Amino acid sequence: KYVQTYNKKTKEKFTQKDGLKYWYRDRAVVQNVINLSESKCEYDDNHQYFISNKTGRNYVEGHHLIPMKYQEYFDYSIDTEANVV
Repeated sequence: KYVQTYNKKTKEKFTQKDGLKYWYRDRAVVQNVINLSESKCEYDDNHQYFISNKTGRNYVEGHHLIPMKYQEYFDYSIDTEANVV
């Protein structure tokens, strides 16, 4: 496992459609977490389904622990590596 500290990040912009806010997400955040975890599931590191044709590594996706739909309740961005597994 790894230990990393992060600075507070200002909230990004959002778009609004049908009364719902859609917050901008930085793709690099999820990619950083996947790289730091060496393409292993942080919930269960024995979890393997298939090898990605694009990367040649175990296919994994990043997910926000606190969903982005709650961003408006936070003073700073929750689209950070500390909030993604």
